[in-house]
Amino acid sequence: MKKGKNKAGFTMIEVMIALAVLMIGLVGIVGVQIAGIHQLAQAKQRTAATQLSTQVMETLKNTPINATDPSVIFSDGLGVQQVDADGAALLDDTAGDGKLTWHRLRPMKADGAILTDDNWSSEFFYMAVYGVEWGGAAGSKFLNAGSNDPLVLAQYPDTVPGANEIYIEVWVLWVDPGMNPQTVSGVTLHSVWDYYNNINSSFPVAPSVVPKKKLVMRTIRR
Repeated sequence: MKKGKNKAGFTMIEVMIALAVLMIGLVGIVGVQIAGIHQLAQAKQRTAATQLSTQVMETLKNTPINATDPSVIFSDGLGVQQVDADGAALLDDTAGDGKLTWHRLRPMKADGAILTDDNWSSEFFYMAVYGVEWGGAAGSKFLNAGSNDPLVLAQYPDTVPGANEIYIEVWVLWVDPGMNPQTVSGVTLHSVWDYYNNINSSFPVAPSVVPKKKLVMRTIRR
């Protein structure tokens, strides 16, 4: 009686090589998925920031003003004063001096809801700061920043407003959870709330420190 031929299986080395190739492929797929999720989150954040900056800008373009005194505070139909987070008129400024007067708003959600007390939560992922320059009766003047530092350039309008015009520059800021936190004057800034509480040290000259993530919108109100 003849014996059947031996049927050889896979050797251990062949199995290990196959597993290694499979793992390399899986690692690549996971990496692509993680990158895709991160890019999707960034796109979502930027979309929300665009909507918020548009909302803030529209509010500022339609805020009642006193053409001869920017510091006058108005109230809405419910008697709520139209002021920034520090109690100044929304469009308060030194007219015609060639420099922006900066204001800040309290942290806000993606839907525009503003934090009304100090019970901050991570839902309030964004904050807005904005600079204002009134042209006054004769128009503003051009001043040379003398630097390319964004926080120095932020002291000056991108476009000098003419007579009876108001230049408005809105920054919507947010903190990407994957970013390394900044440390300023010994304070580590992890969240929008941290920036909100530390951004005002040089106001109203210019923002002193801002997150790397921001969306900027500019306009001239006539």
